[in-house]
Amino acid sequence: MSRGLVVLLLVLGALVLAWELPFARNGCVIRNLSGACCPGCGGTRAVSLLLEGRWAEAAQSNLLVYPVAAGVLWSGVALVANRWGGRRWPLPLSVSRRGMWGLLAIVAAFTLLRNLPWAEFLRP
Repeated sequence: MSRGLVVLLLVLGALVLAWELPFARNGCVIRNLSGACCPGCGGTRAVSLLLEGRWAEAAQSNLLVYPVAAGVLWSGVALVANRWGGRRWPLPLSVSRRGMWGLLAIVAAFTLLRNLPWAEFLRP
């Protein structure tokens, strides 16, 4: 089975689940099932607010929106510069194994902190 077919089947399966399960249509599945905020909770709202120029409100929705937006912007600029420019820009996705573990640790710590009772400022 080709990789493209597997991805297509996974996407179609996710869409079927999202359509059939009532809790999937009412927000974050993880939050609805467990009551805990995942690292992505509030992310869509944060990106929308960021694009509207409402920077402080975006940070209140999800603080991870800033490093993610910086990585996406850097990737876009690097891809354009590598395609049409004369220099080679490093892509942020070319991170070492140690760097990936570091990023995973940061996201895990953020997830843990935003679910503690005294850290309400990190919740959406």
